[in-house]
Amino acid sequence: MKSYTFLLSLLVILMTSEVKGQIIISSIPDSGTQCEELTITVTGENTNFVQGTSSVRLWQNGSFINSASDIVISQLQIQGVFFLILITQPGVMMCMLTMMDIRER
Repeated sequence: MKSYTFLLSLLVILMTSEVKGQIIISSIPDSGTQCEELTITVTGENTNFVQGTSSVRLWQNGSFINSASDIVISQLQIQGVFFLILITQPGVMMCMLTMMDIRER
C-alpha cells in the first residue's frame, strides 16, 4: 500500500457577530499520511472556541472533509480528528475553522 503525505495550509473562517482581531498562532501538525488518523491542534488568540459550536474542517478541490470529532481544549485551542482514507486525494489541503460567538454582551 502506498503512503501519501498531505500538506495542510491554514485558512481561518471565524463566524462572529463582532470580529475582535482573532489570530491563529499555530496549526500542528502541518502534514499527515493517508490511511492514518490525523489530529490537528489549532491555537489562537482572541478566540472563543466552544464545544458544539466550533469546528475544524479540511478543504480540498472544492470539497470539505469533516472531522470525525472536534475537541475544544480551551477558548484558545481546538482539535479536529481526521481519518485520511484512501479516497482522499494527496495534495495541499486548507484547514478551516468555524466559531460562533456566543459570549454574553
